[in-house]
Amino acid sequence: MELRDYIQVIRARKWVIIQAVVIVTLVALVVSLVLPKTYEGTAQVLITETDSASAILGSVVPLSAQPERALLTQAQLMSIRPIAETTIKRLNLQVTPTLLMKSVNVAAVGQTNIVQITATNEDPALAAKIANTNGRRVCSRGTRRQPREYLLGSRRGSESASTRRDRTSST
Repeated sequence: MELRDYIQVIRARKWVIIQAVVIVTLVALVVSLVLPKTYEGTAQVLITETDSASAILGSVVPLSAQPERALLTQAQLMSIRPIAETTIKRLNLQVTPTLLMKSVNVAAVGQTNIVQITATNEDPALAAKIANTNGRRVCSRGTRRQPREYLLGSRRGSESASTRRDRTSST
């Protein structure tokens, strides 16, 4: 087929093409208006391993032969039920620990010792509070334990097309 043949097909089917574009656009608009808005709150925690010598000298000395494994272990420990239960108690949430754990994502950030805690909620302020409370809970475990964690900061979530989620798709 030549270009002329393609143009001829497009001209013959132009109303079908226009209808398809209009219908898809309207469906996307309706779906985006009907779905509940979901916001994300993010907190970042710096994890460093220390020993008694580094505590005295003020320097950080890696203790693990496999730092990636230690970081992933710490990230998984941040996702356990007791942390969710503490967050629920501190924020007086009316949600089960299992449901809260589904709305919180904990992941290592690239090739760093930073773990990012992201909470999703329909209320942007509550999403930020959940992420911050989880981060503070991890950091408040005490300095006698290793590794040490430091809450780096957080940001309040904002609505965007990428953060809208359907509640039914998460189950």
